[in-house]
Amino acid sequence: MVNGTELYDIEKDRMQLHNLAGKHPEIVQPLLADNADFLKEVKTNHEYNEFPTAILLLLEKNWLSCRTLKNYLFIILPLIFKQ
Repeated sequence: MVNGTELYDIEKDRMQLHNLAGKHPEIVQPLLADNADFLKEVKTNHEYNEFPTAILLLLEKNWLSCRTLKNYLFIILPLIFKQ
């Protein structure tokens, strides 16, 4: 799932051009439920709460503007590891 609203078959659509979420709600709903459970669990970890909010927002903003993981990594990794 991308941004909780997009679903792609990355074996057939590596560029993530064809959102399948509307065609496959039976896949989307369990993924969203699993993600909600995961977030509930990790938010209890003190390390999650110590992660700077600005970085979380930056990650989200940049992820939304990228169409592929490769593009996302090229944008965000230099920002995270900037010294």
